[in-house]
Amino acid sequence: MTAPPSKSYKQERLTDWIKEMDTKLTAVSTQPSPTSSQIHDENSTSPIRNKRQFTLVSQSSEESTPTSCNNDVNIRRILSMVENIQHTMNKVSSRLEKMENDMLSIKQEIKRIDEKTTSNDHSIQANSIQITEIAESLQFTDKEVKDIKETLKETNSLPETIEQTAFIVERNSKKQTERIEKMDAYSRRCNLIFEGVAENRSENCAEIINDILAQFLGIINAKIGFDKVHRMGKGGNNPESRPRVIIVKFTKHAYADDVYSRRRYLARSGVWIKRDYPEKTGKEVEILEKIVDMTSTSRDKAILTASNNILYKGEIYDSDTIRKTDIDTRKLHEKENKDKIAFHGKLSPLSNFYRCNFEVRGKRYTSSEQFYQSERARKHHDYDLAGRIRAEDNPYEIKRLAKDIFFDKANKEAEIKTNLHIMEEGLMAKFSVPVLKDILSRTGNKIIYEASRFDKFWGTGIGLYHRQCLSQEPMGENQMGKLLVYVRSKLTK
Repeated sequence: MTAPPSKSYKQERLTDWIKEMDTKLTAVSTQPSPTSSQIHDENSTSPIRNKRQFTLVSQSSEESTPTSCNNDVNIRRILSMVENIQHTMNKVSSRLEKMENDMLSIKQEIKRIDEKTTSNDHSIQANSIQITEIAESLQFTDKEVKDIKETLKETNSLPETIEQTAFIVERNSKKQTERIEKMDAYSRRCNLIFEGVAENRSENCAEIINDILAQFLGIINAKIGFDKVHRMGKGGNNPESRPRVIIVKFTKHAYADDVYSRRRYLARSGVWIKRDYPEKTGKEVEILEKIVDMTSTSRDKAILTASNNILYKGEIYDSDTIRKTDIDTRKLHEKENKDKIAFHGKLSPLSNFYRCNFEVRGKRYTSSEQFYQSERARKHHDYDLAGRIRAEDNPYEIKRLAKDIFFDKANKEAEIKTNLHIMEEGLMAKFSVPVLKDILSRTGNKIIYEASRFDKFWGTGIGLYHRQCLSQEPMGENQMGKLLVYVRSKLTK
């Protein structure tokens, strides 16, 4: 393909054409006619004297020389054409210059676009490398995820929620905790704690205990042996402060059992003895000891074993399963008269600590305390704590865990209202179980009190073993008793 002519070539052609036209015009204009020469000669020899004479000469000259006039007209036309052509050429030249500038701008823009395209090509190449690396990483991650899913399917331990995860972990750790507690309690079976023993600086604890055993229990030093005897805790400088307890470790647990069995003889001495158990085990043993005392005058006596269980009629029971026997364990945690009934403790079916099985919204619970505290934790979105509470079936341990549940003091009334609603729902589910419903309905129209000494919201503020437990007006709100009466009225309609 032939390239178009350049601007300089066109200008040269146009300039040559104008010069050629100028030459032709010059030749035409310099060719004189006979008439014009004569006129020119006459005028040169006889100058015109006046205007009339010039006019006459001019008229006669025009009339006599028509060819010369036509030439002048043609010359003017040609000059006008030349001027037009020159003007057009100037316009063309300016347009060509503008086009040249535009072409330079276009070339610069093309160059910039080329540079940008090159830069984009580099970026695209780098991004392509990154995309390739990401794709490889995704393939590797996908493989790892598949492996993990296969492993979880094999172990069948894929938890659906945080609460379920906490439930599984807490259930597994609970067995280890119980084992440690049993070992701890077993290691303390030779220990007894003496409280109320007067304290002085220059005392010998072993001699003090020997004197108490000989004076009140009739046991001389030769019959028993001590391993260690000492005060517990750091002594104070205030002589009026309460004396520290003395812990005695006997050489044999049989010695400890013998001394403990005679503890009732210390009733008027101001000194009392108790077992050295962990807090949780101590509460269980306290219940079992009361059961042993209840059967002490009956034909079939209950015996407290070294493993802190009850041996009754050839069977072993703990503090929860003992209620399945013919022993009326409710007497330990209930009192009643013709108008009122008071309860406190896990052996009473009216108590939140009473062990039983019921379901709420597809979930199984072992006590109303477990339901109440786990739902409180869930309301505050503490699913981990809710799971740990559901994994624990000991009501006393559940109450200890519930201390970490948030209580909105800024909205106290709303918080209390929510808690009452949760408790009502739990009690309705619990006493919908036929056996428990029958127990509740047999209370008739009696006023129900929770005889909690320290809880003045749920309880009365008066202890169960207080002599005025049923005769005195409640010091607390007794919200638990009121809810039980409400649930009884709804279930018995």
